[in-house]
Parts: sequence; structure tokens; C-alpha cells
Amino acid sequence: MIKLTRQKIEESAKVVGAGKITLAGLDLRYLEDMSEIVLPGTVFSEANVQGLDFSEAQLKGANFESAKIRKATFEKAYLENVRFYRADAQSVNFEGANLNEAYFGSTDLRDSSFEGANLSNANLHHADLRGVNFEKANMEGVTLTGARYNDATKWPDGLVPLLTGALLDNR
Repeated sequence: MIKLTRQKIEESAKVVGAGKITLAGLDLRYLEDMSEIVLPGTVFSEANVQGLDFSEAQLKGANFESAKIRKATFEKAYLENVRFYRADAQSVNFEGANLNEAYFGSTDLRDSSFEGANLSNANLHHADLRGVNFEKANMEGVTLTGARYNDATKWPDGLVPLLTGALLDNR
């Protein structure tokens, strides 16, 4: 089997278009640096990208459904309309990222940071938000119904999560 490199992924995306690239189910941890990569619409579902650096990456419309992304960095990445449904996303850095209309339904986001991120119109229903940092995040229009949070969760000033349908869970 061919060992993928960042260069091979980028070259293939130029030939067929990033939206036709699928990295589904692959273990990509060895790639380490994916910062500033441009792969809109790429499929990462069930892939293992734990610890990878996607800082400032352009991934609009990408699919990370059921992916393992623990401890990955998406700082200042463009993640509009990205799907993270049921992803294992503990301790992920989303600081300053554009997550407009991103989908995090049933995603484990414990101890992740969205400080200063744009989460406008994002969907976090039934997500695990215990210990997450949302300070200074834009959460206008965000859906939090059924999401679990705890006393360690940090919210933007003025937000009372209980009023959005989120559930306090200090266990």
C-alpha cells in the first residue's frame, strides 16, 4: 500500500478537486503538519488525525464524521459548514477558527477550546461540552439543545446555557 504524504494528497486534490478526495478510515497521524492545507469538501470520516496540526487550514464543507481528532489543532482554520458528527474531539484547539454552520451533533468535545472562534449558527446538540472554553466566541444562533456542560465549561459573557436547552452535568 502507498504511504500517503501531504504532497501526494495536495497533488491529487489539484487533479480531481479536493471535494473528490476521501481519506476516510485512514490513520494519518504520521503526517503531523497539515497547517494551511487547502482541502475543501474532503472526507475524513472515521480517519485518525489525532494530534495533527490543521492551523489556518481551508477545510470548508469537509466531513470529519466519527473521526478521531483528539488533541488536534484547528487554530484559525476555515471550517465553515464542516461536519464533526460523533467525532472523538477531546482536547482540540479550535481557537479563532471560523466554524460558521459547523455540525457537532453528539460529538465529544470535552476540554476543547473555542476561545475567540466564530460558532455562529453551529449545531452542538447532544455534544459533550464539559470543560470546554467558549470565552469570547461568537455563538449567535448556535444550537445547544441536549448538550452537556459542567461548572468547568467557560461561556461567553452573558450566556446562560440552561436557557438554550443545554444540560448541567457535573459527574
